[in-house]
Amino acid sequence: MGNVNFTKDIDINIFDLDGECVKNSRLYAQYSEMLVQAEYLKKTLKEREEILHAKLDWEIRNSDNGKKTIREAEIKSEIILNPEIQKILRRLSRADYKVSMLKAALSSIDQKRKHLEYLVRLYCSQYWVTQTKSIERKEEYDEE
Repeated sequence: MGNVNFTKDIDINIFDLDGECVKNSRLYAQYSEMLVQAEYLKKTLKEREEILHAKLDWEIRNSDNGKKTIREAEIKSEIILNPEIQKILRRLSRADYKVSMLKAALSSIDQKRKHLEYLVRLYCSQYWVTQTKSIERKEEYDEE
């Protein structure tokens, strides 16, 4: 997925909420673009696999194999064992994985947006101004 650092991208710096809000929309756009590109690659690979599959199927059915009737299972096996098909299937599997990871990343970035909304509400209600009492209560709880 290039030079992105997903774990770092979903972290929130609570001391820079306005910067985080601006950065989050940019991140969402960046990951959305990467997802579109990954889905396009996946679709292209799937089309290539289907074309090659059809070509091999036609070649196998029309080959001169002693006029012996070929069963569907034999055709399927020959196609799957073809090195070009295997290569495309491996690439298709990696592309599918990338699409799934990018969808998960977009979901996490959207979740980050929701967390930012709550953090901004807490900030506006001066949550951190009164946090010292919470820290004192935590220390009391830790002593027990």
